[in-house]
Amino acid sequence: MRILKTLLFNLLLLSVCCFESVAQERDTLSMEQDSLYIAPLDTVRSHKVVYPEHLIGLRYSYCITGVGTNIDMDQKGYNSPVNIELLYTYYHPLWGYIGCFGLQTGIRYTKFGFTSENNIPNFFENVTTLQLPVLSAFHFDIGKRLRIFANIGPYIGYRLSTTKEKGWDCFDKRFEYGIEGLGGIGLRFGRFEIHLGAGYQYCFGFLFDPEKFSSASWIYTHPHSLNLSCGLHYKLK
Repeated sequence: MRILKTLLFNLLLLSVCCFESVAQERDTLSMEQDSLYIAPLDTVRSHKVVYPEHLIGLRYSYCITGVGTNIDMDQKGYNSPVNIELLYTYYHPLWGYIGCFGLQTGIRYTKFGFTSENNIPNFFENVTTLQLPVLSAFHFDIGKRLRIFANIGPYIGYRLSTTKEKGWDCFDKRFEYGIEGLGGIGLRFGRFEIHLGAGYQYCFGFLFDPEKFSSASWIYTHPHSLNLSCGLHYKLK
């Protein structure tokens, strides 16, 4: 009987010890889980809010223009000093804090041309064009004064006039479309920005019909230009 009492006492004591051990482990696990849920709240990073920007500007470009052909015509380019643009730029932050995206559009008055040493009739001219670019505008700000920008996208245009003696004929293409890219730096002074850049423009459309000179030997003509520019922009908001 004494042995049975001793055995029951030992089993009771062992049960109490096991219960306390399990309770301690459960409390420890609960504290670890709480720390896992609390830790991220202590390490959340706050982002600086970036607000949209609206800029209106005027840009001048000096262009080295020419026309690319599928047949070598010994053509030479034309340096155009008359290129003026009225621009609107909208920089919109992504998710409220990634402020490097935007859109730029406007209206451009420009000239391009070429000459040829092959003495082909009507294979030389200067053309005045009105263009509308619609570009993706990327920018990266360094401090408060310096901005690096890069714009790329399509454009459309309409050719207003030509220097040919007889003017336009049925082979000439008046509408144009292509792609352009521009990059450079901007210097910011309060609401004003001075942009210095360089770019390239390529026209996918033809200057005139490929059969203009011969139906047997087609000539494909694609105007292009390399430009150096400076602009003054004013921040509206």
